[in-house]
Amino acid sequence: MLWYLLYPLRGTTEAPVLAPTHPLRKAFQRYGKWAARHVKIVLPISGAVVFLFLYLFPFLYTTDAANITSGVSYLPHHVWTDAQPLSEQAGVEPDVIMRLIWVHGSYMKALERDVLLGALELQDEILGPTTDFNPRQEHGPRPQPDSNADLDRHQRDAFHSINGLTNESWFFHSPLQYWSGSAENIVADQDIVGTVNQKKTQSTSVNTTLRHSIVFSGKRFEERQLVAADALVITLIHRRDSPVAKQWVRKTEELARAAEHNTKWQIIPPDGRSTSDQLYEFQFRPLSWSDWVLLTLAYALTTLWLLVRLGNLRAIKSRVGLMVTIMAQIAASIVSSFTVCAIFNIDLSRIPSYGYPLVVLAISLENSFRLINAVIMTPSAISNSDRIGEAFGETAHIAIANRVQNFLILIGLSRITYSGVSAFCTFAAIATLFDFFYLATFFLSVLSVDVRQRELCELEKASLKRGKTLPDGQPKQPRSDGIYHVRLSDITMSTRVAGTIVLIGFVLIAQSHYAPERRGQWLNQIFNLRAARSAPRSSLLIDIHQARSPTSWLRLQDHETAREVIKVVKPWAHSYVARVYDPIIFVLKGSDRTPDTREQLLLPAVYDFLHHQVPQFVVWLLTMLAALLLVTNHLIKGQLQEGPGPEHPDDEPLLSVRSLKGAHSRDVFMMTSSPGGQLVSVGLDREIHVWDVPAGTRSKVLSDRDVPLENPFPILRTAIDDTARYLAMVASQRVFFWDIEEQKWIGTRNIDLGGDKPVALFFVARAPDTAPSVVLVRKNGVALEMQLESEEMRDFQICKTPLIWAVPFVEKCDLVVQSYAPEDETDIVCTYTPGEPRSTHWNPTTKETTHRVVNPGSWEALPSGSLVGVRKRPQPEHPPSHPQLPSFLDNLLHHATAALSSTTPSSRMGSNTDDEPGTQYEAWVLNHPDSKADFEMLLIEDTKSDDPALVPDHMLIPYLGPMVKLGAASVAVGFAGCGREEEESWFGGGDGWGGGLGGGGGGEGRVFEGG
Repeated sequence: MLWYLLYPLRGTTEAPVLAPTHPLRKAFQRYGKWAARHVKIVLPISGAVVFLFLYLFPFLYTTDAANITSGVSYLPHHVWTDAQPLSEQAGVEPDVIMRLIWVHGSYMKALERDVLLGALELQDEILGPTTDFNPRQEHGPRPQPDSNADLDRHQRDAFHSINGLTNESWFFHSPLQYWSGSAENIVADQDIVGTVNQKKTQSTSVNTTLRHSIVFSGKRFEERQLVAADALVITLIHRRDSPVAKQWVRKTEELARAAEHNTKWQIIPPDGRSTSDQLYEFQFRPLSWSDWVLLTLAYALTTLWLLVRLGNLRAIKSRVGLMVTIMAQIAASIVSSFTVCAIFNIDLSRIPSYGYPLVVLAISLENSFRLINAVIMTPSAISNSDRIGEAFGETAHIAIANRVQNFLILIGLSRITYSGVSAFCTFAAIATLFDFFYLATFFLSVLSVDVRQRELCELEKASLKRGKTLPDGQPKQPRSDGIYHVRLSDITMSTRVAGTIVLIGFVLIAQSHYAPERRGQWLNQIFNLRAARSAPRSSLLIDIHQARSPTSWLRLQDHETAREVIKVVKPWAHSYVARVYDPIIFVLKGSDRTPDTREQLLLPAVYDFLHHQVPQFVVWLLTMLAALLLVTNHLIKGQLQEGPGPEHPDDEPLLSVRSLKGAHSRDVFMMTSSPGGQLVSVGLDREIHVWDVPAGTRSKVLSDRDVPLENPFPILRTAIDDTARYLAMVASQRVFFWDIEEQKWIGTRNIDLGGDKPVALFFVARAPDTAPSVVLVRKNGVALEMQLESEEMRDFQICKTPLIWAVPFVEKCDLVVQSYAPEDETDIVCTYTPGEPRSTHWNPTTKETTHRVVNPGSWEALPSGSLVGVRKRPQPEHPPSHPQLPSFLDNLLHHATAALSSTTPSSRMGSNTDDEPGTQYEAWVLNHPDSKADFEMLLIEDTKSDDPALVPDHMLIPYLGPMVKLGAASVAVGFAGCGREEEESWFGGGDGWGGGLGGGGGGEGRVFEGG
């Protein structure tokens, strides 16, 4: 809203974008990067702040009507309540009249016995005897007393409200009713304070509760118990023509005249007449059906808008997490604001609780989504902390300006609205400040973790909604100027003003509920300062140092008391208007009215918490911090296990060197490693060391040159299994096995290398609970498998020619193809401006298609837009032909069955060429997305012949031969290992596949066409 107000000066309604070199943006950017890198610090700090206010909350609030004003605040219910002054020009006739007597002793010592006895004398003098007061009488004609004569007990009780409501009815409240109006009970009571706290729920004859708030003034509480009071309050509530009220006025004037000759009481005013009166409206109005409908509709629309916005984010894994995070931030802001308001005695019970979250929700969502979308627009090529820092640097000043704007609006509204609405405005103003704090700490850290775990990667594809054509029907040309500003403004256009509109609208609606009836159009007078904030005239005399003024005492009257009085005087209504006269003050002469303690600035429950709950709070806080640190460490650990990502802090170099010293005295000539980060080093000093690099530990292989079975030197090859449990070392005539965990030798195997160095040594994993086997590949093409759990060893012929190099090979990679196309072929997919790293923007109508090819083998992309490849055909599930072989050797032998068919039976392990077919290959094509058939496969059949001399004799290789493109829609693939002469070999199939040509003495060539 601020930017709309500044439109005449700025010429635009867009939020300002700070230059990258602006010091304010750089400061916010540095903080954002720091917060993203130090999640372990920021998240626990924000959690500790939330825990502080959440822990304080139940100590500062109550829902028990008996504990209202007992040093704690009262939580709001679904009612509008208030006690507000009305202007005399309102033309409102009062429903009842309230007259008060305040009885003081020494400062904050109204509960002393002599003050109570003196107050009882005054009460009986003014109202007549009140001992064991029970005014209920049988129905009958009412007496007509003399207006100048004192009423006897029967006449007085006949006009009591319990006997029927008329214009002459009356009832009263008095703390002396705790003792049944009996002086003997007061004298006999040895624990006056205990009696006062025990009977705080006692009811009068008209079922109004004698709460401390209405029978005492200037109260002091400890641990939710009243410990002192400054004044006893006797209240007479009567209708306009009540004879009891006339007697009250006459008697107080007589007491004032008698005080000139009486040394017991000082009366203020001296003539015993109230100097002024004020109209008040006491309200207890439940939410109407229209209120429920409007608030429910507001929440429903807000929730729907939130779901739609989250649904537009292309991050399926993050939608629920983001919603929970936003809701947690809003809840933390609300609880924190409630707690602060309770600490400073701001009464929030006058506005229905259903309305409090709405304003905070509307204000918070705007800034949360602005930050999320700013992160979306940052390029994923930069580090995660840089993305968070750049996004926060771009949006923080807007968020602050928004908070300051709403804060000033709310503070201004609190000055010109009714007291209940004013308290609500104060709450909302505090909540906006907390909301930014949690946005900059809790939400920012959680968002950084979310980005680090790559759950927001797909958000990069979020795009700018654009029209497709110009007004004249011509296609729009790609445009990059100002696209960032357009995108950011479009993202927040729906919420840039919505939060402020909801805020002001709710304040106006709340204000209307407090506008008195029969005052005309409330909207015309809603900000009438004189009507809304007219200060009642006060007769407070400073020299008696009252702990609580009559005006503030009236404002303390809770809504439960108002509800009970309404049931008595106006049972069909939700409010009543009372003319309240200034109290007649009786001060016991000889009392010391000098304040001996300062008035407490904070809620009494706050001091109780500081005195009694701090140790428990510290224990719980430390426990919560420990739990939060564990959760944060788990999140960070999880992301590190998935991969470190591109995160490199500015204060750390991209390249680092770490030395492993203190083990070898001479050069290291051989090393091997495991996937878990364990390293084996063999040195010329004839020592072998196993390093656990992540853990920073080292162990030594205990070799003894004098013991042949424990002396592996000279070592030709080493291997370590994937679990870093076993170490194998090959010497010239023996293989040694070392258990790294147990730190002992577990066996040796005698071997014959034929005078050559082995070309490969590696472990082959079997079942999870069994020890792996070791495979040694000799230079002559014979592989040796050794079992660790037994002495069994087997040789396998894998090729007939000498090997130069051998490695274990496993095909596990898949091919993932993602294609993008706009709905309209005349539209664009994205725009990009060179030199602007943030200028890439996707068209929201772009369709994404994903294809996955499992184990693609060798493949090429053709100019026609298709992908063509050749891979091994997946084998069906069946019992292995060679159960004794390792899985990888069995697979390789499937590829070389023809070659093994000419070897000795022992080398073929009893296999037969007819029983064991060779490995089959298949060609595949992934066509252009617009084609009808997007994926096809074709089996490549081996050449068949009745002549045994022409049976293929394949060589053992871990991959296909070379592959080259032939034209726009064909590729040629070489198959190594065809040990025969062949002139031509044609094969073909259905649509989309062509023929091929193969030949050569040592291999086979085939051509594939992709549709």
